[in-house]
Amino acid sequence: MKRLAGFSALFGALAAAGAAHAQTFDATPVKDPDSTIAVEMRFGAYHPNVDSEFANSSHATPYKDTFGGSTRFMIGGEVDWEFLHVEHLGSLSLGGWIGYTKATGSAKFASGPNAGQPSAETAALQVIPMAALLVARLDVVARETAFPLIPYVKFGLGTAWWNSTNGSGTSIADSDGTLGRGHSNGLVYTGGVMFLLDALDRQTAKTFQVQQGVNHTYLFAEWTVTAFDGLLQTNAMNVGDSTWNLGFAFEM
Repeated sequence: MKRLAGFSALFGALAAAGAAHAQTFDATPVKDPDSTIAVEMRFGAYHPNVDSEFANSSHATPYKDTFGGSTRFMIGGEVDWEFLHVEHLGSLSLGGWIGYTKATGSAKFASGPNAGQPSAETAALQVIPMAALLVARLDVVARETAFPLIPYVKFGLGTAWWNSTNGSGTSIADSDGTLGRGHSNGLVYTGGVMFLLDALDRQTAKTFQVQQGVNHTYLFAEWTVTAFDGLLQTNAMNVGDSTWNLGFAFEM
């Protein structure tokens, strides 16, 4: 709770400094000791590619028909461990990432005179993707120049657990008795850039480091491809996507 309170205090101080124009942008290169752990919290759009597997055959769109075409969102978290730092260049880390998204809509009648039409029952699809990642950050830009930016790339192997439910919360079974749940394996690719928030108020950042043990804080934006289309599997549902994410990162 003390660390969470510290996070709130940091963001409040930075916001107040920006609103009052009391702090000027500090372009002093970062000279702090290297961090070994990074924690990220992210938020972004997500639209599972369920319908893509029917594009060249029946052209069916079961996901769109049930959940519509509006964009859903995913929340997620990641923890990275830096195992190599090359001076005047950057770092390599191993990380683990997990997310959560859910889509809801009206279940369709499977048979009868209203077959294919929406019913009063609610259908839902929950997806929980996770991945092991190799992360490369070019932090020399922020550490040794006047630009507080860190470009980075990530690559990894992951899986997405998914579960389809009805209004009663039970898994939906199709005509051959297959339950509406499973997992889909795939590769994960990410490219993005981090903005070093310390540059907005160096004194607040140093205080946060001493009191909370957080060396640096960042705001980041990234583009991620989650190719959860059934790597080394047969008949796996494609629940991957290509999408953007925004978030905060903390180095400790």
